[in-house]
Amino acid sequence: MIHGVFHFGDCAINIAARELLRGGERVNLAPVVFDCLAYLIEHRDRAVGRDELVAAVWGKAGISDAVMGKTVLVARRAIGDTAEEQRYLRTVPRFGYQWGAPTRFEPPAADAPAPVAAVPVAVPPARTPRAPLYAMLALLALACALVWLRSRDTVTTTAPPAAALAADVTVVLPVDVAANADDGWLRLGLMDYIASRLRAAGVTVLPSDNVVRLVPAGTARDAAVALARGVAVRSHVVAAVVRRAGDAWFVRAELIEPDGATHAAQAQTDNAIGAGAQVADQLLDLLGRRRPDAAPGATGLSLAERLQRVDAARLAGDPAQARALIAAADTLTQAAPEMQLRLAQIDLRGGAFEASRDRLATLVAHVSAEAEPLLHARAQSYYCIALARTNRMDAALPACDRAIALLEPAGRPDELGRVYNDRGIIRLLRHEYDLAARDFAQARVASNLAGDALQLTKVEGNESTLEMAQGRYAEAVAIQQRIGERFARFGMHNEVVASLNNQTDTHLALLQPLEALKMNDRALALIDRVADASIRYLTKLQRADALARNGRLGEARQLFDEVLHEADGAPYAPERAIARTGQARLNLAAGRAGDALLLARQALPDLPAPPYGTVRADAWLIAIRSLHALGRTGEAAEETRAFAAWAAGDDDPVVTLYARLAVAEQAAAERRDADARHAYDDALTGAKRWGVPNALAEVAGSYGRWLLARGELSQAATVLGLVARYAEADYDCAVLQLSLYRALGQEGAARNALAAVRRLAGERPVPPDNGAATQAQ
Repeated sequence: MIHGVFHFGDCAINIAARELLRGGERVNLAPVVFDCLAYLIEHRDRAVGRDELVAAVWGKAGISDAVMGKTVLVARRAIGDTAEEQRYLRTVPRFGYQWGAPTRFEPPAADAPAPVAAVPVAVPPARTPRAPLYAMLALLALACALVWLRSRDTVTTTAPPAAALAADVTVVLPVDVAANADDGWLRLGLMDYIASRLRAAGVTVLPSDNVVRLVPAGTARDAAVALARGVAVRSHVVAAVVRRAGDAWFVRAELIEPDGATHAAQAQTDNAIGAGAQVADQLLDLLGRRRPDAAPGATGLSLAERLQRVDAARLAGDPAQARALIAAADTLTQAAPEMQLRLAQIDLRGGAFEASRDRLATLVAHVSAEAEPLLHARAQSYYCIALARTNRMDAALPACDRAIALLEPAGRPDELGRVYNDRGIIRLLRHEYDLAARDFAQARVASNLAGDALQLTKVEGNESTLEMAQGRYAEAVAIQQRIGERFARFGMHNEVVASLNNQTDTHLALLQPLEALKMNDRALALIDRVADASIRYLTKLQRADALARNGRLGEARQLFDEVLHEADGAPYAPERAIARTGQARLNLAAGRAGDALLLARQALPDLPAPPYGTVRADAWLIAIRSLHALGRTGEAAEETRAFAAWAAGDDDPVVTLYARLAVAEQAAAERRDADARHAYDDALTGAKRWGVPNALAEVAGSYGRWLLARGELSQAATVLGLVARYAEADYDCAVLQLSLYRALGQEGAARNALAAVRRLAGERPVPPDNGAATQAQ
């Protein structure tokens, strides 16, 4: 697809963005009208025949002259043309149409030429499947839901993030500590304690993990205040200092109003937490809020301080210190449910999902929902995540349900937003898209009410993943760009890379391989800052796919090998399976069907669905095609039946398409032509309904090659015309066009198609220029 803007008259059309402007105003067009204009403008160097235009725009032959004429009439009106004047869109009698307007093309910024390399060898007869990474993206979304548990990398924030929150938010800054080195935990521990006490009284407080990202250590007070004011339309800022003098602790805080006015609160006791509680209560008086339950007495201070020390270590990204603090406590403190919950969170953060799951199962069994509803709800919410990360989705949903049922009447939007988001992710993985959308909408409302800027951004990211899972890439990419900027300003490298990976996959699905590689370059530049190993591996796997799609096969193979060697251990079995699938794809394209079959079969057991259904379908189709290439048609038939039976229970559209394609190719191999045609038509209908170029090219390519082999050139032209528009950027589509034009005896068009193949090939094979209009083999 061409990126950039075409200008003519007072109009401008951006084909990639599907936008037509006339006189600076957007013109809304039906999809077929826009596609008709786009195709004629893209091929403005020649007249376009009626049949070619029908194939490219409608994808079928049964379009009447009346429908065609009406479409052209509407297109002309949209750009200010008429049938009489024909200033822009000219009718070619008894043939078709031609674009006739002087047109200027404005390329996008920093546009780079496609790689050029050619090896004059035979073109492989079949295109290997290229499944989009929906399953990987969903896993990334789940990983991002756990980021604050699993990573706390060093941040560098130089500018305030865009105000994502409309609420009136209070931001408690890290506390300045004037005490011994051993008291450094108070910087984050006392900050989190004051924030929690304000929140318990109903104040909307920016969560502590947001603040840690926003204001890294060493930030000057004035700069920290400026950063805090950028997160919402109105922000109250609390800047506190704690000082130790002998056995006494002195805490003083300033409340800075949105208009700059300041108020002071201070307290002195023999304990820092006790002094912090008194200061928090005075701040509540200044904010006009009712104080919560009494501050902890002497008997409760020991546990409260220990919890805050643990939380400070977790906020600082030091899980080992947090675990050591718990281990150093007395037996009674270690057994406290609040401390067991911290241990489970630390396990989740460290990737010990089974250990966390087991600990949380014990906790929810022993903490009464009636006596301690908030603590039970928190335990259930993390239990939901632990179950999901151990691939027990059916059990995870009820845990989320129970947490939500307890949190809704408790008035805790901070907790509720996170759980709704987690449940939405699980429903997304289960392809329950309507229910996922509802959960994300609830999570958005709750996160905004809670003043949780990071959680709100994560929700938006998951909403974009939901759009992608339903084939709505144009809607998703704008969201991803916006949230990527927010995550970057918070220094959240895991989420930034996940957002870039989503944008990379968008370009791959839209058959824009060069743009995908450019986006992945940005992700790879940050990979050393990513703490989550799954995201690192998936970034490399996505790069390998993008490299292969740009013809850089050697580099792609090297990256697949790298992931196989680095992703060691049971938690990363899916990543290794994805790498094997990628290797199998490359081997099948290179004619090494035996190696491809072995790799695909090795990958299948480690790709459960959900969340890896799409990649599993990819591997299964590669295995079946490998069997066909080896002449083992009987085994292929058995695999096809098993594949189709498995896919029948999965409503993922790509899984369904690949299964239909396997059935069609099996019928073709067995020379059951009527069955093959029916299955191909069924698959093509599904691909057009799904509307994602990558899937459409997969089906149209297989169907078109079968029709060419049978000599059904007119029908082949209709089918392959569906992907003609992508031949300028996608190697496989260019090869298909070359095969079609040679079969039709169109020497000039074949030469142009061959030039495109050579330009896009990289290390992939290019057919010889034999100077004859013979069919490519």
